[in-house]
Amino acid sequence: MNKLPSLYKITDEMIELANFLEDPDSYDENGELDPVLQERFMVLSKDFNEKAISCSYIKQMFDDELNAIDREIERLTALKKSKKRAKENLDNYIISNMQRLHLDKIESETRTLQLTKSVETKVIDFKALPTKYQHSKIELVPDKKKIKEDIQKGIDVPGAMLVENNHLKIK
Repeated sequence: MNKLPSLYKITDEMIELANFLEDPDSYDENGELDPVLQERFMVLSKDFNEKAISCSYIKQMFDDELNAIDREIERLTALKKSKKRAKENLDNYIISNMQRLHLDKIESETRTLQLTKSVETKVIDFKALPTKYQHSKIELVPDKKKIKEDIQKGIDVPGAMLVENNHLKIK
């Protein structure tokens, strides 16, 4: 199999060839492009298309891998939540049975289980709390939709601008 140069190198060569097309010496007296340059341009165009298509397959593979990773993260997150719930249920199971038997401590050769006291602040009704026991947390974020609408209407928005991006769509 013939290994193609990189897409970048093919593009460079095509640009260089395009510069030759601006040179009047690249054409014969009838205004026809030199056949060697014409052939080279056709070969480069074919190579460019092949390389770009090959790159798109790799991009698709990355997209598929990213989707698989996202699904695995979701699966592991659900598994972690399930294990955490099972651990908490087991803790509560041991605690409730120790309390039923009025045991504060269980000792063995390998471990000791001991009930300890802690105090937790539980807010039952946030709205009923006096304001001195509340604090606000404000996060300012740009309203990109409004900014875009205003700039498109011709309104100057200091600190923002519209940038046109190109996205690769593969069908």
